[in-house]
Amino acid sequence: MSASLEQTRTETDALEQLASSRCQYCADGTLVLESYRGNDAAVCETCGTPAMQVWGGSRQ
Repeated sequence: MSASLEQTRTETDALEQLASSRCQYCADGTLVLESYRGNDAAVCETCGTPAMQVWGGSRQ
């Protein structure tokens, strides 16, 4: 397995673990998986702040 494939899986796993977590930047938000400025990210559905984003990643 290539290093980049292992890295992508790890980053994707981290994003998925953050999904449905509470936002640390606002009182009412929950994190969802979506695109943020063209990157895969865990983003607050209330305030829009990304908790984590993966540059060049692609969730499948």
